[in-house]
Amino acid sequence: MKMVPLTSKLIDEGEFQAELEECLSRAQVELAEHRKRFGDEAHKAFAEVVAKVKFTVQNASEGMVSIKWGVDIKRPKRPEGASVAIESFDDAGQPALFVKAGGSDNDPLQTKFATRDGRMVDNEAGTVEPR
Repeated sequence: MKMVPLTSKLIDEGEFQAELEECLSRAQVELAEHRKRFGDEAHKAFAEVVAKVKFTVQNASEGMVSIKWGVDIKRPKRPEGASVAIESFDDAGQPALFVKAGGSDNDPLQTKFATRDGRMVDNEAGTVEPR
């Protein structure tokens, strides 16, 4: 049996390198989709691929070493959202918070004409155009 020096291609019969390549590709796609979805709010968002290879001596006298590995993706985090509501009472007289069907940014009394994703808001009916 011919022995060759270890390379990333040989770890776990190539599974390590294949998983790393897939994660690198996935991270790029997810970051691009995140940027498209959140626009300027995605500023400084990041995706991170972390590869770990651990070498452990199994038998010191024979020089046997085990190799364990893992690849992980840290996905971009969704920007924090916010809404503002007005405290009032529902039809049963119970305290409740009220917002407009189309959502509110800084002032719940301010009229919204469309949601962030472009759907029209009917403020009189309290409805939002379906997707």
